[in-house]
Amino acid sequence: MVPPCPNFTLDYAFSRKVVPVLKSKEGKEPREKTFVVGMLVNNRSDLAPDVQQIITEYGSDIISRFGVPSSDKKNGLIILIMQEEAAVQGLINQLQEFEDLQIKTVQFE
Repeated sequence: MVPPCPNFTLDYAFSRKVVPVLKSKEGKEPREKTFVVGMLVNNRSDLAPDVQQIITEYGSDIISRFGVPSSDKKNGLIILIMQEEAAVQGLINQLQEFEDLQIKTVQFE
């Protein structure tokens, strides 16, 4: 049991692991960066094993992952939620070698 804190309440975000998320009682989040990394994987059957191997290397830095294949299963969309800026940059640098992979990143503070 987590002792009460006068300024924050404790919530949980669920993914592969339970991640505590602090919220201030005023409804404001602590100032921590959150990154959404979106990847459109074209030629999914060719790229998926290599892309998955790189994503797995950053598994401990990924808070949540969401993947959706296209209706014809040829392409896929992968969304990652991360908080470590260095890990985001490392992941993107490794993934940029793939021509058929589009990567977009959004940063929230």
